[in-house]
Parts: sequence; structure tokens; C-alpha cells
Amino acid sequence: TAVIEALGVSGSLDKIQQTVDVEQFTRAYAADIVVANWDGFFARLNNGYIYFPPQGKMQTLPWGPDKIMSTASVDGYEKFPLGTAGNRLLGALARNKDWRNRLAQAIGDITDHVFKVDEILARMEATVAQISPFILENDKFSFQAEVDALTAEIKLRPTKLKKLATRLLDSRFPIRNRTNKNKCWGYHEATKDFGPLACDDVGSLHFNIIPVKDMRFMIETSDAKSCLVLGPDEQTLTLAACSDDDHALWIADKTDARKGGRDTALRNAGQKVVCLAVKKEGEVERLLAVAECADGTRSKTTAWIDDY
Repeated sequence: TAVIEALGVSGSLDKIQQTVDVEQFTRAYAADIVVANWDGFFARLNNGYIYFPPQGKMQTLPWGPDKIMSTASVDGYEKFPLGTAGNRLLGALARNKDWRNRLAQAIGDITDHVFKVDEILARMEATVAQISPFILENDKFSFQAEVDALTAEIKLRPTKLKKLATRLLDSRFPIRNRTNKNKCWGYHEATKDFGPLACDDVGSLHFNIIPVKDMRFMIETSDAKSCLVLGPDEQTLTLAACSDDDHALWIADKTDARKGGRDTALRNAGQKVVCLAVKKEGEVERLLAVAECADGTRSKTTAWIDDY
């Protein structure tokens, strides 16, 4: 109960730290990210336990990490490491920049001192040598292909993780639309308009995706002072205080990966037929909310590249 009461939209790190061993939680999560454990406690509320010591604070106990370093898990953490499957604690911490910095530092520490590529590859080579004699002839090609893919990913992992840690430190998880892949969406303070910005433009407010609860997200400005909210007419967008009101939250609907889909539609939690979309007025693109997503389809105007 104390942990639940500590969770709120404010993402107060001080309040959470009174009941949760945040240091242990952070390092455990960092380890999950390093090995891309998409099927664990942090990503899916699966394969893990929470433990309350008699005189201590809540801790997490991982269990059964049998899905690490697969293609799906690596892709998922590379694109959006703070995504949560209803993990309210993780969502609250993710909204706190100081905690994101601590997470980035933990990822860097584990990458530099624990994820030792040469040692991992040597153990992997020994394991492959033990298993190979028992692989059926028809499966040898696919087995070797998996070994080669995993070897390549292990070699690249430290570089990817350092890039990921940098993004966490910068608090930059921008959104890009399919109509303009080289621009990130934000707010032009001079024109008071929502439009595309250069993704490395630090002079204006970009929008970042921040997990809140139950697979719902805030679309927060990069200065963390306001959020993109569906207006009272349920057709237009406005900047307002971040809250857990449904009109201030968005649901990420992904396309079916089995059909080659890699896009996301951002549907408003309060008015589920309304999606974040793009409108072109002459040569100028604008960001707006429109009722175009009731059937779950994606057009280029409502599809957002899944590489936050």
C-alpha cells in the first residue's frame, strides 16, 4: 500500500525512495536493458518477484531470463527502453530526470565492467561446441545462422548501450512521423504552432514519450513543463499541465510485426477514435488530432516511426 501511495503523476523520487530500494531497482533494470530481457519484470511484469524485507524497502527479484538477447528483445529496448507493460513504478520513475540519469550511469557501469565481450564470446563458443554434435542435420544451417547473429549482436552491444545511455541522459525520445522521417515533432514557441523540427534542434520544445500507466503515455515537452493534450473540442491539440487525465494520455497501437509492420498510432486515451496525425497546408506540415483511427488502420499521416 505504501508503494502504491508513493506513485503519482509527479514522479517524486524522494517519495518513492521512502518505500522502494531505488538503487537495487535501478541496477536490476539496467541489467535487464544490457541483456535486452524483453520478457522480464520490467518490460512485461513477468518472470520476477517483488520482495519486502522485514525491516527494509521493496526490492525486485528476477527469475527465468530465458528470452535475453533475442532479435525482438534487442529491437524493443533499442527503440524505447522506458516502455512499460502497466509497470506503474517504472513509469513514475521514468518521468524523473534524476532517475533517468542514474539509470544511464548504471547501464554504463554494467556495460564497462560486467558485459565483457571476449569472455562472453568464449563461453558461447564453448557452449556451441558442446551442443553442435546433437543438432539435427536439417537444423544445422539455421542453428549456425542464429549463432552468427547472436555473435554479431554481442560485439555491437556495448556501442548500442552507450548510445542508449546518452539518450537517457539527454531525456530525448522524440517522435517522428512517416511523412517526414528526418524531423521530430515539437512546439514552435515563436509561432505558437505544433510542427516538425530538426531532431537536434535544442532551441524549441520537442515532444518526448513518457510512460505513465497501463501502456498509456504522456507526450511531454522536452523541458518537462507541459504535455500535449487533446483539447475540449476533442479535435485540436493544446499544451497543458501533465496529468493522469485520459485526455492528457495517449495509447501506442502497434502494427502487426508478423506482417512487417513497424509503425505506431498514438490514440488518445480519453477519445479512442482520435489519433495524433499530420495535416499538410500547402508546403507546411502541422500536427493535429483527427478522428481517423477508429478502424485501427494506419495511414502515413497517423503512423509514427517506432524508433523513439
